[in-house]
Amino acid sequence: MKIGQFQKIFELKDDKDSLDYKIKAVSILTGKSQEEIEDLPIDDFKALANSIVSLDKISDKLHFTTKVYGIKFEAMLTAKQATTAEAIELSSFTKDEQTIIKNLHKLMAIFYKPKSKWFGLKKVNMSRSECAELFKEHMDIEIAYPLAVFFLKSLENFSPIIQGYLEKKMKEIQREMKKKIKVQEKWMRKNT
Repeated sequence: MKIGQFQKIFELKDDKDSLDYKIKAVSILTGKSQEEIEDLPIDDFKALANSIVSLDKISDKLHFTTKVYGIKFEAMLTAKQATTAEAIELSSFTKDEQTIIKNLHKLMAIFYKPKSKWFGLKKVNMSRSECAELFKEHMDIEIAYPLAVFFLKSLENFSPIIQGYLEKKMKEIQREMKKKIKVQEKWMRKNT
């Protein structure tokens, strides 16, 4: 199951044990309509329904290198390797479980970078948004989820650093705005 499929299934509001949920989930997995799924032989439907991935059934095996759609990627080893911009995005992508799942492909684009050298091959130049879309369509949830859990646990210690940085930036912006307001007020008094 790919990240994008998992995200769509996660958004389903039905009871996970209901037949309606399973029909919708299998429809998402196969790309077939719900009517087509309802017309399947029961044994085929059961096999497909059993392939729906539950987070508690995903292995916790970490993949620090992976290949997605023919491109090799390697994971950061610590969250501290993130850039400041990535750290800010991490804080917005990880507010709660819903936000994390919704942005899982974007998180993977922060955690995984195209591998710079792989047996003499040239480095792949992809933007983070291109990586995110590639991951959404082609990365297995079994690869993404364990790495996300690993980094999100390490981010618990990183969050105060991000918060401190954001507060510092906000104070700098406020000081800059006060200066601009004073200059503008001075100009207004002089020219009126």
